[in-house]
Amino acid sequence: MLTLLLAAALAAPLSPTLEARLAKRTAELETALSAHGETEGLGERLRAEVVANLDAKPAGLALTEDELARTVVDFEAFRLRATVTSGVTPKRYFGYFDERWDTARWETRLRETTRQTAAVLAEECTRRGHGWTVSEAEIAVTWVAEGGALWLGEESHRLEGGFHPVMDVGLDDIASGLRDEPALVAALDAAAGTDLAGLVAWVDDPAAAPPVPALAHGVWLAGRDAEGRMPVLTRAMSFDESVVATALMVLWEKEIAAEQAAVHGVDLASLDPDRQWIAMSLVYNSGIVHKPLRWRLIRDLTAAEWLHGAVQANAKRRWAIDIVPPADRLASLRAGEAYPSQPTAWLAGYHILQRYGAYVALRDLGQVFDAEGRFVPRHQPGDALGPGLAP
Repeated sequence: MLTLLLAAALAAPLSPTLEARLAKRTAELETALSAHGETEGLGERLRAEVVANLDAKPAGLALTEDELARTVVDFEAFRLRATVTSGVTPKRYFGYFDERWDTARWETRLRETTRQTAAVLAEECTRRGHGWTVSEAEIAVTWVAEGGALWLGEESHRLEGGFHPVMDVGLDDIASGLRDEPALVAALDAAAGTDLAGLVAWVDDPAAAPPVPALAHGVWLAGRDAEGRMPVLTRAMSFDESVVATALMVLWEKEIAAEQAAVHGVDLASLDPDRQWIAMSLVYNSGIVHKPLRWRLIRDLTAAEWLHGAVQANAKRRWAIDIVPPADRLASLRAGEAYPSQPTAWLAGYHILQRYGAYVALRDLGQVFDAEGRFVPRHQPGDALGPGLAP
């Protein structure tokens, strides 16, 4: 039986172009998910998600019909399919990279600072003979996933202020990264006009570190040095520094991922960019690169059985995460149940799938990144939102 949401969506008129796109994506979705159970009703569910997505757009947001087709109809079809087969609902990150609306200038700075730092890291990776590099997509999506979505969203009022590198940006090991890479930090600072080199001080006596009023979460960081000194923050981190520091730590973690992958007999440079990003992200999130099979399951968005098994195996030690086998999720979505609530939890593969799904959508549907993870020039928006919903 259709929920009220589904029933309302059936009556909502769409433009002929979006109606045709919706019919095409419905047919593809039914074919793709038929192996997991009955697909009757998927079209109505997809329509409901499309209408809800369009209704949530701010009045006056300028999107072309093509953009609506890709980032609304195509994305909702992608999201539904990925939720069933991967077990995890992808995040929707389009609005953080479109350089529109109230945070447009910050999104432009995110793009520019990411490009500057990625260029420095590319030269450094070549100098170190890695055979791989750090892409703009790896930096930018990691930054958004580790806190940027909040600062470009509901807490955009904080963009003018400062950030705590750990509590606000997810840079748990920033002190170690700054300590280990002084020359690289200097090069990054020179390229981006930042002062990461002056962000952390090392002290022998904890009492010697004065408080920083702008840092509500305190100044202490993890990672003593060889002399036993403790790292403390000297000030809050700026917006640009939060991006540059994320880039630094992506390289730092990716080198760890390369070392751990070699233990599995895998040269990181031999992997496609997606699996490189996944392996790095697993280390960034958990400190462990995991097994090559898991990289593939995440990349192919077919991880539902693995993740469900992990949740079940840890049922007595960890709290539950709403991840179920594909057949069960397909049935619940067809019945009109909401997408699963999947907040922060203990399972690394689950976290990486949330951001990887967002990255795939940005690249393939939002056309934000190319196949090598570079930003593509943003095309000009249309004159109005109007074509998406008929009057």
